[in-house]
Amino acid sequence: MILFQQDGSGLYLTFNQGVTDPMKRLGNADGIVAIKSRAEELRGEAGCQSLGKAGFLRDSSIDLRADPGLGKGYEGSTIAYKFYPKGGIPDDYQLVKDLQLLLEAYGSFLGGVESNMSTVHLLLKWSADPQPRTV
Repeated sequence: MILFQQDGSGLYLTFNQGVTDPMKRLGNADGIVAIKSRAEELRGEAGCQSLGKAGFLRDSSIDLRADPGLGKGYEGSTIAYKFYPKGGIPDDYQLVKDLQLLLEAYGSFLGGVESNMSTVHLLLKWSADPQPRTV
């Protein structure tokens, strides 16, 4: 998942988990506790450890500079991440390599499912303007 900082100053390429269902099922506070606990558990898995060797961070220090709500939930649900500051997105080769590493980690999490994706096309439009036309 790609998560943008709310102020537009950077983005994170993340190995993440959903937040909506646990927060609906358990309530916001208990949902976030459960999500954080599961993220910590998954950081020790083999697929996630390989992300650490590739420069992804596996901790809870992601900062989306988000207001309380869904954005804060995604901070807690993040298992591993790599930060790219505004103006510092790597070339296509490195970005595709990082995406492939995430797909491999996800495949490992799913029990060895491998990606058959041969090409990744990604378009990022950068704007701190939160208007719908900037998405």
